[in-house]
Order: sequence, then C-alpha cells, then structure tokens
Amino acid sequence: YVRRRTVIRRRSYVRRRTIVRRRSYVRRRAVVRRRATVRRRSSVRRRTYVRRRSSSRRRAVTPGGGYSMWSEWTACSATCGGGVQYRARCCVGSSTYCATRQDITVRQACGLAACPTGSGPVCVEGASRKGPCNTHCVCSGNQWRCCRLRQEVTSMNAGDRETFFRTFRTMTTREPHRSRYRALLARHRAQFDGTIHQQSEFLPWHRWYLLQVEDILRQINCSVTLPFFDWSAHSHRPWSAPVWLSNYVGGNGDCSLSGSRRCCVQTGRFSINQGWRRSDGQCLRREFDGTLPDMPAVAVVLRNTPANFNRFETTVRGTLHDGPHCAFGGDMCSERSAEDPIFNLHHAFIDALWYRWQTRSVQHLRAYFAYRTTPLSGAGGVTVRDYHNSGSLPGGVSICYEDPTARSRAPVTIHTLTQASTAPSSTVVNAAQNVLSHVPASKILGIPREKYTSLTRRSKALRLFHVSSAERARMVRYDKLLAPKRTTSQCGLTLPTALDRRAGFRVEYIAAAKRPKCRKRV
Repeated sequence: YVRRRTVIRRRSYVRRRTIVRRRSYVRRRAVVRRRATVRRRSSVRRRTYVRRRSSSRRRAVTPGGGYSMWSEWTACSATCGGGVQYRARCCVGSSTYCATRQDITVRQACGLAACPTGSGPVCVEGASRKGPCNTHCVCSGNQWRCCRLRQEVTSMNAGDRETFFRTFRTMTTREPHRSRYRALLARHRAQFDGTIHQQSEFLPWHRWYLLQVEDILRQINCSVTLPFFDWSAHSHRPWSAPVWLSNYVGGNGDCSLSGSRRCCVQTGRFSINQGWRRSDGQCLRREFDGTLPDMPAVAVVLRNTPANFNRFETTVRGTLHDGPHCAFGGDMCSERSAEDPIFNLHHAFIDALWYRWQTRSVQHLRAYFAYRTTPLSGAGGVTVRDYHNSGSLPGGVSICYEDPTARSRAPVTIHTLTQASTAPSSTVVNAAQNVLSHVPASKILGIPREKYTSLTRRSKALRLFHVSSAERARMVRYDKLLAPKRTTSQCGLTLPTALDRRAGFRVEYIAAAKRPKCRKRV
C-alpha cells in the first residue's frame, strides 16, 4: 500500500510539473513573439517616418498635437533676376508637442535666370507699375510681384469697363469661346444641388469658377479681368446703381409682359432687343425686389476672427450671397443664375470679401480650407486647398482685389469729404469703408441705419439653395445680429445727401466723434 501511494503521488507530481512547465513555456513564447512583433512594427513605422520625412519633408503629428503638413510653395516673387517662394506649417493642437511652439515658415530661392537688359523699371520698395497684360505689379522684398487686379465695376475707368463688357458679350456669342463658356454654365447647373453651395466647397468652388471665366475672357483680350459689384454701397437704392444702366448689364425685366417674354430685360447689350439670349435660347430675366445689406453689416461680417470662421462663412453664404440672388430675381433666383452677367460681378464681390478677410492675418488665410485635400466637385481633380489662397492659384496665377480697407493702416477722416461737393461719391464710399474697418463692431452696430430686407423675407432663396433647417436657423440668427439697433427715423434723423440715402445712414456718423443719442430701439 505504501509503495502504491508513493508511486501515485510521484506520478501526480510529475504531471503537475509537466503542466506548469508547459504553460510557462507557452507564456514565454507568447511574450517573445509579442515583443518581436512590436519591434518589427516599430521598425516599420520608423522607416516609414524617415522615408516620408526625407521625401516630402512632412512632420508626423502626435495624438495630442504637433506640426501639420507643409503647405504648397507659393508662387515665385519674380520670373527672373532671383526671387523667393515660401511654404509653412503650423502647430496643431497642444504646443507642447511642437519643438519651437510656434508656426514655421521657410523660403527658398527661385527665378534665378538673368533678366534681359532693360526689361523693366528699377524695383523700389512699395512702388507699383503695370505689368504684361494689364497686371498690377508692386515692389516688395526687392522683387516685382504681379497679380490680376479686379476692380469695383462702377469705379473703373470708362474705357476699361467698356472693354470688359464688349469682351464678355464676345465670349457669350462667338465660337470657340461660347462653347467653353456654355460648358461652364452646364457644369454649374449640374452641381447646383450638390456641395458647391455648402460650407465645404462654396467659397473655393466659386473662386475656381470665376478664374475659368476670366481665363476665357483673357484669351480674347489679355488685359481684361473680372470686376466686382459692391452692392453694399447702394444697399437702400440698389436698383438706381449705375451697374443697371444700358452700358453696363442692363436694367430690370418688364414683368408686365406675358408668355415667354415675361420679365425679360429690355435694355442694354444683354437684352432681348439686342438679340442676346441665354444658352437655351430664352431671354434674360430679372425681377428686382427689396433692399440689400449695407456697408456697416458687411464691415461687421469682416470682423469675425479665424476661430469664428463658421459664423463668417455662414453669414457670407446666407445674408450676403443667397439673399441678393433672389433680390436680383428672375434668372438669378433659379438654377440658371450663372446665365446672368451680374452673377459673375456678384460672386466676384463675395470672393473679394473673402480675400479681404484672408489678408487680415496668416491665421485668417489658413482658416478651414488650407489643409483640406478633398476634390472640388466637377472641377477636373483640383482640390479645395488649391483655391484657398488667391495669391497662389494653380498655373502660377495670382488674383488681387481693389481693397479700400487696405489703402492705409490708420483711419482716414471722412467728415471733410462729406461736406465737399466736389468729392466723388466713390471717394467718399472708399473712405467710409476704410473707417469702418477700424471701428469696433459694437460701435458700427450702434450707428442709426435704415432697415434692409432681412433674410427671413428671403425664404425663396433659402429653398433655392437647399439650406437645411438647422443651418437656416443659424443664418437667420446671424442675420438678425447685423440688423440696425436703431433706425434713423427713431432718432429723428434725416438723410440729406444722395449718398446718405443710397447707403441708408448718415455717412458722417461713422466718425466716433459725432454720434446721435437715441432713446428708442428697434
């Protein structure tokens, strides 16, 4: 019995030891394999990181923050004689993950070929001149930097304005330019109900569209650029603005007619009387309605910070874009809006506002679109990021706008201009916009103004652009924030000059030293 018990115990002990050793061996093997796998993966990641850094010079972004990807190189500042181009990356997330804790900009030399003797004037810092094909060149950093300058249509030189409209009519009526232009119109109609009227693409897509139209115009006459129509300077008398004259885009449609001629434009070079028709053979239609947002409202919109980009873009798209579309009425309030020549001038103004907002700082320029690589709908493969910077567009194109808010850093005095009968109205408007760019938003909204047609009365426009209920609520809320707090009638004020009546407020009250006291609020 003792021997049997001893044998049984020994066998049990051996079995237990065998099981323990086997389990220990399996655990050790698992640990070794896991560590080997981690080492291999780390090695692969390290090699991939080094390869990416050496090939595209990108810095990996850690989960808590780090550097973004390098931006594209800007256009070279000179085509000959030596220039520079820049690219940058910013610190994303927590700055503790960035080595320098700030954004980094690097530059490299370019355009090193020697310039021909006598190729142009000497570059003096701040000097400007006309370049090839009527480009606007400014000397900066000892280099001439040129861009296509887009001007406000009512303040253009009469000869340049006539050249533009004559060239535009040629583009819409003669081959081969007409076919290219109509292909653009068809592309706009095809994408109308898509994302081109949503935040993800609205601003860059229409910047791309305007550049395509301008390229066709410059094939006919290389000195032509697209002008813009600043309707905010005519907000309360918008339909008496010079742009509706016969030598511009023509006037309102005649809605007393019936049938196919209802609301057809009867005056100007784009009227049915001049034989001009849309791509489908129908006449151009307009039906003016209401008033438009004024200069103080536009100035407040431009005061949004990069952190408030959503508010800026939503207000621009809703109050400043959708509303005026149906204020112009007719074709502009339909999917064929691009058929009306005023479409290009209106969207050039929207792009000019985005340009002014972007030029306020580097952070404004990089807001939202700078690092988005999604392709623009129906634009041939170009991305959102390609068209976020108007100074560095594909093909080496640089676009700039006439900007009264950037003509001087300090506010100008407009009181003397409002009293001077010899001062042109365009000079007073430019001075007023310059002053508004330096006045705090709270004081701008305190200026007694006439009411303009609010977005709540533009429900047709919101339906046309398929604005969702949530976004409509935001648009209406932001639009109400721009409305006048006090009206001129409640303050017992009159609008003595034609400019005041056109703008909807006393222009001289923009100056901080002269503000009326009003007891009532709207």
